[in-house]
Amino acid sequence: MRQKYILAVLVFSAAFTMGAKWADTPIESLATIVGLWSGNGKTAEGYDYYISYVFKEDGSIDYSQVVVFGGHKGQLRPDAVRVKGGKLVFEDYAGLLWTFTLQENKKGRRKLKGLREDGNRQLLKPGHY
Repeated sequence: MRQKYILAVLVFSAAFTMGAKWADTPIESLATIVGLWSGNGKTAEGYDYYISYVFKEDGSIDYSQVVVFGGHKGQLRPDAVRVKGGKLVFEDYAGLLWTFTLQENKKGRRKLKGLREDGNRQLLKPGHY
């Protein structure tokens, strides 16, 4: 009986974790990510912050960032954002390059994982959360 219980737990655990896996999805065009994306980031120095972007069809971005030691809002020019090699890339206000990878799970949920060339990281989901 104990073996059947252990087997049932293992099968359930495997099925549960399979549904939660995220897979990289190539970004074909800016239209794939147009709209509001928000989430959290961590600076290379270890500071946590909240960030939101509005990606636009013309390649421009409106953004708002709140960090423990302050915050700022801004806008990047049209054509600042581009798709390169299935990923989203742009230079931020400091002139540093960001690369974002789109990921989807089996339930159709999406997220953008970003890495700046200095080690700053972001995890974004569509809309506010």
